[in-house]
Amino acid sequence: MRKSNTICLNCKSLFYARKSAKDIGYGKFCCHECYIKYTYNGDTVYPLKKTCITCKADFMVSARKKNKKFCCQTCAARYNNRNRAGIKYNSEQNLKIRLVRNYGHFCAVCQYSTSLDGHHIVPKYKGGNDDLSNGILLCPNHHREVHLGLIKCSDLIALKHKLDIQ
Repeated sequence: MRKSNTICLNCKSLFYARKSAKDIGYGKFCCHECYIKYTYNGDTVYPLKKTCITCKADFMVSARKKNKKFCCQTCAARYNNRNRAGIKYNSEQNLKIRLVRNYGHFCAVCQYSTSLDGHHIVPKYKGGNDDLSNGILLCPNHHREVHLGLIKCSDLIALKHKLDIQ
């Protein structure tokens, strides 16, 4: 064991600090808790009891984790995803299945049938819905062209009307 060569500024105990640490201004405290107590004038006593923001459960934090707000990762994820509650992520998949059942398994533009995407003619963020009347099946190439603006919404509506008549 090394010889103690420094006195802790907080608890006044002896401890060993490297010469290189002392030369650059470190090596003043024997532990992180003493550093925290000295820095915050000893007002905070660790371990500290905190309340989780999400589930309101009490949990203990050490001086190193003094900024922790959640009792676990699950509560942190719930808090960070709170605005996503109630969103159904599989609605497009359900629309695609219904479109395939109703119109067959092919692109409305080119009749390609290997890979298809369900597309909302009027996007949901603009007030569209998951009705069959608002959906159309497109191959990946034509789907990308629609999103790039190369195929207009009016063209899709005309194609949809043509499919409904047949």
